Amino acid sequence: MSSPSEIVAFLRARLDEDEQAARDTAYSPAAAIEDSWSVRQQDRRDDMSWALYSQGKYLKVTELNEADARHIARHDPARVLEDVKSKRSIVDAYVKWSALPQAKIADHKDGFAAGLLAAVEALAATYSDHPDYEPGWRQ
Repeated sequence: MSSPSEIVAFLRARLDEDEQAARDTAYSPAAAIEDSWSVRQQDRRDDMSWALYSQGKYLKVTELNEADARHIARHDPARVLEDVKSKRSIVDAYVKWSALPQAKIADHKDGFAAGLLAAVEALAATYSDHPDYEPGWRQ
């Protein structure tokens, strides 16, 4: 069984990768990382397709069906960055609370730090397909 510090290091590394992937997004120069993406229907002569927009500018992508376009827009770089920030706050709270002396006292072992560790384990499970993920981390 690995230690909580190992799952924290694993999760921080995955969050760093997610952040970098969001920042590296380069569908076009119009893609603004801080701007949420939107979806618009495109009227083509032969069919209807969907396209992504950032700050009202077309992002050059292959033609998409509506479900794919909406899914991609829903997980735009701005949302990914906000998601990473939120998850890091949970990891940081666990690290902070688990370091307090009372976290080591038997009466507090199942307290706030333990709850935060359960949250960290749940967040790490998102990356269970990563080769460094330990199956024992799954709740």
